[in-house]
Parts: sequence; C-alpha cells; structure tokens
Amino acid sequence: MKICNKNISRKSIFHIVLIIISLVLFVISMRIMRYYANNLLVYAGDEKILDLRFGYSIEDVKDYLNALGENGRNYYLNKFHFIDTFYPVIYCAFYLITLGYFIKRVISKKWKYLILLLPVIGIICDYGENIFINLFIKNINNISDATVLMANVFTKIKFISAYGSLLLIIILLTIFIIKKIRGCPDCGYCG
Repeated sequence: MKICNKNISRKSIFHIVLIIISLVLFVISMRIMRYYANNLLVYAGDEKILDLRFGYSIEDVKDYLNALGENGRNYYLNKFHFIDTFYPVIYCAFYLITLGYFIKRVISKKWKYLILLLPVIGIICDYGENIFINLFIKNINNISDATVLMANVFTKIKFISAYGSLLLIIILLTIFIIKKIRGCPDCGYCG
C-alpha cells in the first residue's frame, strides 16, 4: 500500500472543515425537526406527519388534518413549518458541500457537477411539498385530488433526491477511500 506523502492543501482542509460543520448542523437540525414532529403526535396520535410519509392519498391528508384538530393544525403551520423552512437549506448545503468535495476527487468526466442538481431538486421539491401542506391546512375543506397528487409527487421526489444524495456520498466516499488505499491516483492530493 502506497501512502501519499504530499500534504493536504489548505483548500482541502477548509473543504473538510466545511463538511464537518455542515454535517453537525445537519444532525442538529434533524434532531430539532424530529422534536417538532414528535410534538405533533400529541395532536394526531401515532400517525406519521405528511412530510415524513413517502406518499399519501386525499383520504390520508383529510384524515390526518382532521385528527390534528385546530390546535394541531396551528402548531403545524406556526411552529413545525417555521422550522421546516430552514431544514431543507441545511441538509441541501451538507449534500452540496460533501458531494462537491468527493465529485472533484473521484469523477473525471466533464458532466460530473450535474450530480449536484440532485440535492437542489430535493430542496425545491421539499419547499413545494411545504407549500401544498400549508394550503391543505389553510383550506381544509377545499382539498382536491389534483393538489394532493402534486404534493405527493413533490414528496416522493424529495425523498428520492435526499436518499439518492446520501447514497451518492457513500459511494463516492468508498471510491475515494479505495483510491487512497491503492496509492491515491486521482485522489485530489497527489499527482
């Protein structure tokens, strides 16, 4: 096994520090989101909130919002969704910073940065989902199949993008480690 003798550049150290900071913020924000999501259980029992379901029907939406009651819907609008305004930015930043770091060191194709669209699509869909859920809560008596379908599409794409980004990070990290163990060609540190 060859070991790279070249020092890690300041730029790489800075990027690694950014990854660590964004990871810590991501984990903290995830805990905060879970806290507020768990608080919703007080209103709706053990039903999973709409934001954490992979999909739902119009009946699921109506049943959930009715189970929440007026106090639960107010909590959802005024507390949970306020926190959910910042959460997508934090997880998207973590995915972008981390993917950018490993893409640069593992993939040599010119199109490699198109991969960064995956978390961007995720954040756009997360905000789309939030807008629809807010509309559902504010117009509980006027929920249509079409709006639930759109919200459902946003939710599914959000989950696919988020988990796809995480999977890509794991794959790229694994390739990066293998390249380092084999003598670090193209690892971004050595020539």
